[in-house]
Amino acid sequence: RIISEANAWLKQSTTLHAPGRTALAEVVPSLMAELPRAGRALIGLGGPPGTGKSTLARLLCAMLTHHDRPAALLSLDDYYLPRADRTALAGNEHPLFATRGAPGTHDLELLLHDLNCLQRGTLGDLRLPRFDKATDDRSPVPGTWQGPIPEIIFLEGWCIGCPPGHGLRQAPAVNALEQERDADGRWWMQVCANMARYEQRLHSLLDQRWLMLPPGWDAVVKWRWQQEQELGERGRLKTWQEVRSFLATFERLGRHIMATGDRWADQVIRLGRNHRPRIDRGP
Repeated sequence: RIISEANAWLKQSTTLHAPGRTALAEVVPSLMAELPRAGRALIGLGGPPGTGKSTLARLLCAMLTHHDRPAALLSLDDYYLPRADRTALAGNEHPLFATRGAPGTHDLELLLHDLNCLQRGTLGDLRLPRFDKATDDRSPVPGTWQGPIPEIIFLEGWCIGCPPGHGLRQAPAVNALEQERDADGRWWMQVCANMARYEQRLHSLLDQRWLMLPPGWDAVVKWRWQQEQELGERGRLKTWQEVRSFLATFERLGRHIMATGDRWADQVIRLGRNHRPRIDRGP
C-alpha cells in the first residue's frame, strides 16, 4: 500500500518517468521502518549534489504525514548565505568562498534557530529562508510553516552527516581549480575547520545519518547537468563545462563522502548509474 501511495505521489509531484518512480517508491517502506516508532527524531539525509535527496525527503514527509506522523523538511541549500555575505566572506577569508557549496557558505545560526523552533514547537518564530539558485541569492520573501508540530524532521543537504574524519586534511588537490586558486591549501584548511564546526554544532543533533551514495563523481556531474537542463531558461549553468566548474568546490569533499560513507552512515541508499536506489545497512 505504501509503495502504491508513494508511486502516486511521485507521479503527481515530480517529472520522474515510471521506472524511476517505481524504483524510488519501493525503498520507502524500508526507510520508514528504520524510523523510531514513537517520539520525535531528526534525520540527516546527505549525499553529493544531484542524487535526489530533496525528492526522497519530500516523498518521505508526504508518506509519514499521510500516515499520521507529521513530518517536516529543511534543506541545507535554503540556508546558503546571501550573495553579499559570501562576497564579504570571500574578501575576509578566501575568494573561493564566494561560490556557494562548501561548509562555511551556510547560515548555520539561522539553521540551528529554525531546527530548534521545529523541535520545540515554537512555529511562530520560524524564519524559513528560501534560496533561489537561478539568481544565486536568497529570496527576499521567506517561507512559512503550514502544519502541526512535526514528529519527524528531515534535514537534507549534500554534506549533512559527514564527520570531519582522518585523512580529510591531507587529501591532495583533485582538480584544476584547487591547483590554481588554492595552491597553498588555505581555503581547504578553512573548509576542514568548518566541517568540524558543523559536526559539533549541527551533526551532533542528528538521531540518524542517512546517505545517498552515487556510483562515482562522473555521475554527480551528469545528474547535476540534467537538473540544470530541467530549469530551462532559469538555469545559470548553460554548458557541461560550467557544471563541472561549479562542482569543483564540491569535488574533494564529495569524493571523501563517497569513500567514507559506509563507515559513518546509519543507512546507505546506494544509487546505480541509472539512478535506481537500493538500501544497505550502515555500520
